Amino acid sequence: MVCTNQIITGSIINTLIIYTTLYIGLYEGCIIGLIPSSIAFLSGIIDYSSVIPIIILGNLILSLSLFYTKKLTLVLRLLIGSISKFIFITTFVLFKLFFSIQFGYLQLITAILGSIIVYIYSLKIQ
Repeated sequence: MVCTNQIITGSIINTLIIYTTLYIGLYEGCIIGLIPSSIAFLSGIIDYSSVIPIIILGNLILSLSLFYTKKLTLVLRLLIGSISKFIFITTFVLFKLFFSIQFGYLQLITAILGSIIVYIYSLKIQ
C-alpha cells in the first residue's frame, strides 16, 4: 500500500518540478528535482541510499522531457514527462529486483555446493 504522505509530498514536489521547468527554465527545474530527495536522505526520512540517485534521475528525466517537447501540446508534454519518469524508475526497480533474485539464487547454489564439498571432505577424514 502506498503511503498517503508519499502521495501528497510526491505530488507537491512533482508540481514544483513541472511548473519550474515549464515556466522558469530547465536548469531551475533540474535543481528543484535534486533538492527534495537529497534533503529526505540527509534528514533520515528516506534511508534507502541506493534509491536516491534513481529518484533524482527520474526527476531530471521529467524536466528534460518537458523541456525538449516544447513543440507539443501541454497535455502531451505532461504525459510524456510523467510516463518517461515512470518508465525509467520502473525499469531500474525491475532490473534491481531481477539482479537480486539472480544474485540470491547464486548465493543459495554456491552455499549448497560448498556444503556438499565440506560434507564429502568430512566423510573422507573420518
